[in-house]
Amino acid sequence: MQKRRGGIVVLAILVLAIFSFTVPLFSAEEPYEETETYTENEPYETTEIYYVTENYRENVPISYNILDYYGETKWNLKYGLYVESVYVVRNTDNEGGDFKVNFEFNSQKKKVSLKRETKTYYIESGDSHTFSYIYNTKFMEDIGDIVVAWIVEEPLKTVTKTHQVEKERTVTKTREAEKTRMVIKIRKVNASLYEILFKY
Repeated sequence: MQKRRGGIVVLAILVLAIFSFTVPLFSAEEPYEETETYTENEPYETTEIYYVTENYRENVPISYNILDYYGETKWNLKYGLYVESVYVVRNTDNEGGDFKVNFEFNSQKKKVSLKRETKTYYIESGDSHTFSYIYNTKFMEDIGDIVVAWIVEEPLKTVTKTHQVEKERTVTKTREAEKTRMVIKIRKVNASLYEILFKY
């Protein structure tokens, strides 16, 4: 009888031991690796277009007005029969300069130039000047056939102007970049007595 009881006790202890070692009895923590995605600002270089204001110098004509012009047939003892050509120029600019007036006497019938003459005069800003030239007719020349033309050559002045100039430069900027990294985390697991003793 005692042997039987002893066998039962041994069997009970054995069952309890197997149960304790195999059935989860405790919660434990274990580390594990995981891939994590994150963003990071990283620098990069790029070309940037920008504009600057720069000065430059340019030659421009001096402004002027024509106050009067005419060609008139006259006669006197000194010249006889002649054509007087008059051209009145006013300098309307803020600078003075040498103005040139080209007189040209042409024959309408023959369609040729009979005479060319250039007159030059320095005109101050705001002033005016009368350019004139006398064309003496030749013997038996048809004075009614003569026409007068004028061409003004205005002087130039140098002015300073500004304009926008396109340029390039290399600049450093930042942008978000997606990256990955391995991280160690902790998780809870249910463990048996065997796992507690021999694994953790």
